Amino acid sequence: MQLAVTIAVNLVWAGGATAILIEDYMAIRILEPSNPRPVPDDPEGCRNLSRQNCVAIGPAYAAGISDAGDVFGHMETNHPHEHHWEAPIRWLRGDKYKGDFLGTFPLDGELWPCAIDGRTRGLHARWVSPDGIATGKGNPGIYHIDIASGEVTIVGLGVSGQKASGNLVITWEATNSEAVCATDISVTSVSDVTLIQPPFAHENRGVVHEIGPTQRPTAINDRGVIVGYFDPSCINFPGFAPFCSGQSLPMKIEPTGDNQWGPVVAMEELSEESNGSRVLDLSNTDPSFAIGTSEPSPNQRHGVIWNTVTGEIVQDLGLFNLPHRINSTGDIIAGTRQNNFFTPKEPVIWSSDDQWQTVNVLTIQEIMDATPGGEHWAEISLARRPPSFGDPHNFGSSSPIAVNAHGQLLVMGTMFEEAPIEELTQWPRDIATGAQCLDDRYPCGIPFILDPLVLSLLIGDVNRDSAVDNLDITPFIAALAAADEAAFLTQFPSGNY
Repeated sequence: MQLAVTIAVNLVWAGGATAILIEDYMAIRILEPSNPRPVPDDPEGCRNLSRQNCVAIGPAYAAGISDAGDVFGHMETNHPHEHHWEAPIRWLRGDKYKGDFLGTFPLDGELWPCAIDGRTRGLHARWVSPDGIATGKGNPGIYHIDIASGEVTIVGLGVSGQKASGNLVITWEATNSEAVCATDISVTSVSDVTLIQPPFAHENRGVVHEIGPTQRPTAINDRGVIVGYFDPSCINFPGFAPFCSGQSLPMKIEPTGDNQWGPVVAMEELSEESNGSRVLDLSNTDPSFAIGTSEPSPNQRHGVIWNTVTGEIVQDLGLFNLPHRINSTGDIIAGTRQNNFFTPKEPVIWSSDDQWQTVNVLTIQEIMDATPGGEHWAEISLARRPPSFGDPHNFGSSSPIAVNAHGQLLVMGTMFEEAPIEELTQWPRDIATGAQCLDDRYPCGIPFILDPLVLSLLIGDVNRDSAVDNLDITPFIAALAAADEAAFLTQFPSGNY
């Protein structure tokens, strides 16, 4: 199940080459369940509920991977799944990816009457930023978690905390003080968690910039650029939700100073008739590249890539192609594609070394076929419920879930029944094979990482002979060992660093 090596690897970050020592490298690294695990009637981890039982190991979903290689997600502790009271779990690279069950978080019962035993009831993990910040929807409260330290900040009420950058987090909030467990969106904002101190309260939001009720921001990068979508048809009525026709246009909001942002700016669509576009994620590069979808005609959804500086579409990935996440360095995208409406979705990655003027496509199945241990996996899982513009928890949740700067792919998959499951993983057989699923919004199975050496070997025509084969191995190893591109090119002048 593993390919073991010990090698010093030079990987290029946005800021330059960084040496990482990879010991006992594993091409496929299963993210195991935690130990210790939740126990019955434990308010920090699990409760026996009507129609639900406390379980020590339930289905889990990994939501994202940081550039440091740390992973965050949530695990079902009550089953059968009914109340959405999953609890957070993390897998840290520095801890050799041992599952670490975090349980529930303390809340003031007077400030949060819908909490139980003075603690959160559940948590849906949705995003992990390149710098290792996990965000999403807690029950109750939007959360911001530093994965490495475990520090938790509750950021008011609402539907979700969107993709964060450092101490800044995008929030879709509910501000109705009479309903302290509300989830209706009434405002979207940028919050600074350094302004929020415990005990957390629903009105203590640390807001530094309000975006407005008709905009749906999804992500912010380390340069402060915000992307998302908006409905220009909305009419605001004081005291009521905006009345909107249901249009969805791609947007960016650019910073104008310290904790200051300009107006919403519409970005390009595939046609003048488009009225269904959505930006999901963006890179930390300059210019930053954003990914999402645009519909040149109704129900004809294309995956697209924008240059956020110009607002222009730089690449049309094609009909039925859905990019989910882009890495911080802006050169690898994880998503799914279909050849036509009647063929099944296929998990893929897109990559480029020329700012998306040309695009390389590689299926996850091709990677698995070339990876030791890949033969045990039946499929890379997809969310069974179709994506919807109206459901912020659903869009882009199919596997592969995320990719980081090093090309580490975060994947959910199921194993064959005949695979030696008990020899390969601690996950119970019914979870590993997908017989027991968490929710139709999420992929089935168990989480694992496809590590970067395999991905680099498969993507890279390193010797530029228009083939990816054994002749690329020697220059690839030279590229890993070289101090920089110039040093590599002294050995292989025509090589692709």
